[in-house]
Amino acid sequence: MKHNGFTLLELIIALALGVFLMISMLQLYLQQRAHDQKEQALFSLQDNARVTFIRLSHDVRMSGLIGCPHLSNVTLKSPFNTSVIAWHQGRSTSAVPMPNLTNLRPDSDVLQIQFVDAHASQVQKAQNNSILLADKTHFDPSAWLMLSDCTHAEAVQLQHVHLRYRYKNDAQLAVIHTFVYYIANTGRTNQTKQPIYALYLRDLNAAKSKPIEFIEGAETMAITLGIPHNGQLDYVNADQVKSWDQVRSLQIYLLLNSVQSFSARPIPYTFLGKHYTPHDRLLRQIYSSVIALRQRDDL
Repeated sequence: MKHNGFTLLELIIALALGVFLMISMLQLYLQQRAHDQKEQALFSLQDNARVTFIRLSHDVRMSGLIGCPHLSNVTLKSPFNTSVIAWHQGRSTSAVPMPNLTNLRPDSDVLQIQFVDAHASQVQKAQNNSILLADKTHFDPSAWLMLSDCTHAEAVQLQHVHLRYRYKNDAQLAVIHTFVYYIANTGRTNQTKQPIYALYLRDLNAAKSKPIEFIEGAETMAITLGIPHNGQLDYVNADQVKSWDQVRSLQIYLLLNSVQSFSARPIPYTFLGKHYTPHDRLLRQIYSSVIALRQRDDL
């Protein structure tokens, strides 16, 4: 008599094949998921770098801009006569001291950029200890402002006005921005209790403003400055610049990480020629950009 059905051996083989197929499909799924996560993380890092360099390029190109006057005909008291200053791991040849920055990462560079806001208020007249505006614009009395026409310019504070020149209704008054970019500890930690760093932006000329966290996961910033030498630009650190008026461009490097653990093991990386094997499992990428400064004769 013939029996219908499967033998025990056939069932075992069928189950084994099923388990094998399920494991294979699960491995493919996990590999695809890991690939998608990596692609998403890389996209996020690239997008953060893009946004950062767009903002940095704008501010660096604005550095030294004081409006209508030709900068070579205007003498401003320090620190406003230096449009770009950098500190390499706390050191610089500039006479301007590095600002006190909360939770600053000491092994990262700091960049300071100064320029006048493009939105200026029209002046009706200004002389001696008085500035009369044509509108009702409110300025912080303690903030440094630029008063200028097409002949003269001077930095003033409304709480202490002592003008050297007389200005008519062709003059304008605008805020002097002193932007500082730096890497600092956010005070937060990731899922493995490691500190999270970020790129911060702070306006030193805004007494009531707080540092702005620009992008999370910015681990280190390195800055070299282009100095003309024998018909080309030599890039040096901030503590090697002999004359800040000779700086023609900035080369900025950013080391960004994924904030949260990404891989099963540490991922080695190379930054500025040095090889590192971290103790964490973060994904890291290095981005760089060369930004030309606006020449003094172009202003």
